[in-house]
Amino acid sequence: MTPRCKYLATDIIGHLAFGHALATQTDEALRLIPRAFAGLNPVVYLSRYSAVYARLANEIRTTFSSGSDIRQGPLLASCKYLRAVIDETLRICPPTPRVMWREKDPLSPEPLVVDGDIIPPGTLAGVGTYSLMHNPEYFPEPFSFRAQRWLDEAVEEEDPKAKEARAIMRRAFIPFSLGDRGCAGKALAYSEMSPTVTKTLCFMADHNGPNLVFRAREDYWEDLVKTS
Repeated sequence: MTPRCKYLATDIIGHLAFGHALATQTDEALRLIPRAFAGLNPVVYLSRYSAVYARLANEIRTTFSSGSDIRQGPLLASCKYLRAVIDETLRICPPTPRVMWREKDPLSPEPLVVDGDIIPPGTLAGVGTYSLMHNPEYFPEPFSFRAQRWLDEAVEEEDPKAKEARAIMRRAFIPFSLGDRGCAGKALAYSEMSPTVTKTLCFMADHNGPNLVFRAREDYWEDLVKTS
């Protein structure tokens, strides 16, 4: 794909997803956006939930004063709401929403037992990632974007039953699968999404009514280019 087509596609996505022209075809300062889209799924939800955007933008903009500070380390890890927004995005829109099929190891003499049921050899069994992470038994209001569900702000005040429910919720969170077949790129995915979303909100994105507007915030975008 030529750069011209890439910028055109990005501007079309901007209209469809955010209701605002990204103007990457005409504004050089915004041409970082196509490179960043791979880690920008959370931005789609930020454009629809202004309160989430406001809280996250405040956390990021009060934590970092320059682009050189936005890197893996204690400062980025301290942004708890950022991680909550990313996790809620992965829950509501998992990267692999399909069923991850498994079958009994033909070399194992032990039967494959799932929840008390014996799975015959050669039979595929699996759990739909999307269905599991939209199950209201584990995630109350599963189709609502609630980043606060991942925060531990009220853990000390919760009763044992509520704490157990939170522990089960976390075990049901499997956007990268689990066990031996778990995604080897999980840590890499977080290491890319966290600074990408942080830099975007710190230097380029503002909320305007129902839309998320991408434009250079003063001269901050120049610092963004230097550190990309």
